[in-house]
Amino acid sequence: MRYLARAADGLAKVVFPISRAANVLGTAALVMIVIVTVAEIISRRAFHAPITGATEFILLCFTLVIFMMLAKCAMENGHLVVSLLTNALPKRIQLINAALMHIVTIGILSLASWQLLVYAGRVQGMGQTAAIINVPIYPFVYLAALAFILLTLVYLIKLLHSISEVRQSWN
Repeated sequence: MRYLARAADGLAKVVFPISRAANVLGTAALVMIVIVTVAEIISRRAFHAPITGATEFILLCFTLVIFMMLAKCAMENGHLVVSLLTNALPKRIQLINAALMHIVTIGILSLASWQLLVYAGRVQGMGQTAAIINVPIYPFVYLAALAFILLTLVYLIKLLHSISEVRQSWN
């Protein structure tokens, strides 16, 4: 089963750099949100004139912030885990439980990725844009789908490592 760990490591060499790049995009979007929010506040207070489309721009940037940072957070085990019950179980059961949870997570994320791709195609086909700033919405939905695909691959890497650990626990 050592080949599973090697396969996971090989996949990680491709997925992790892409996840880091997506995280940089999410961070840049967060910086843009801060800049536009501050500019909006100054514009409202000083000139009594809001920035047209600022709210839509911020909402589109939030899409990037939320989705683009998920895979890097998962690869660094940054998500909160409540393990009161599982910590009391034997180590082998904990490993099996982790593998099963990764399988369930991969299934859910795969369905979400697929549906986001379907939705992005529909939005693109309709030519849907943000109402005020007239920016097409479909690229943001495609980026969200890409982010979910990356997240799915991160959990696939975790699954391969989990299966390898379960196998080693039997030896």
